[in-house]
Amino acid sequence: MLNKNPIEPSLKQAKASLDVYVTKSNSLKIATFSSIKGSIEDFENLYDSSLTFLLSTPELNLLYAYKETISNPEHIFQAYKKWKPVDTKKYVWEGGTPAFHSTPECERLHSQYINLEIPPEIQSRDDAEVEKFRRFVKANYALLEDNEPLFLKRLDARFVLRNPPKSVKASNSGLTTLRNFDLHELKKEIDNLINSAQVFMEKDHDTLNIIKNKGYGTHIVKEAKIADHPLNIWHKYKTDLKGLLKQYFLVRFNPEMQFDKTLLEQIGFMPCSNCCSSN
Repeated sequence: MLNKNPIEPSLKQAKASLDVYVTKSNSLKIATFSSIKGSIEDFENLYDSSLTFLLSTPELNLLYAYKETISNPEHIFQAYKKWKPVDTKKYVWEGGTPAFHSTPECERLHSQYINLEIPPEIQSRDDAEVEKFRRFVKANYALLEDNEPLFLKRLDARFVLRNPPKSVKASNSGLTTLRNFDLHELKKEIDNLINSAQVFMEKDHDTLNIIKNKGYGTHIVKEAKIADHPLNIWHKYKTDLKGLLKQYFLVRFNPEMQFDKTLLEQIGFMPCSNCCSSN
């Protein structure tokens, strides 16, 4: 008899598979692409106290999907859409396949992230010119790391650019910072933030009305961009709370960001060429 559910064998194999690691940024993308939908009851049980006065339904659902991913990956990955990388032609490195790692010590989990914008005049040309630009940057990557001004001079000499590209540098999302968190201290910080937000919302009649009318959509209302405006302050409460809750879920349910290799491969991840070559 044919197996109508091809995922089932992989779930059985998962118990014998090695744990692997993903970056925090990729774990967030997994939750973003999730088709999981929580209920009102799920949202009320996200945390010890209710978050519905502060966060919108889409925000709560994303947190719910993230929590479920962290705490129960074997069953929850069945609901995920396969990863579909998008190449917008805006950066030298984009549209690639996300990777998982066999060890939390892999240098690519902790190395500096460097990317380069593709200038508008290159983007406006054909795809072949975009790829030519990318090949040049990749071939001269060592110079970009060591001497960016000289690299940009050579790039300009090669492509005669009116708009020199800007580099994007940041630390990779890594895993190490999460291991230093104490669960009780993190929970205390979350509780204090929730209480503080409640007090701020109810401090006067005008603030309460403003937040009730527009507080769920602070990411799109123009008042939220005005410093010291109640919606600007409210947006910060929301942003800080979501960040702390994600860290709390990680520390509580899966502090090392471990997932099963087979399941990650099913949704489109590939093994890291640096640390998984021998696995």
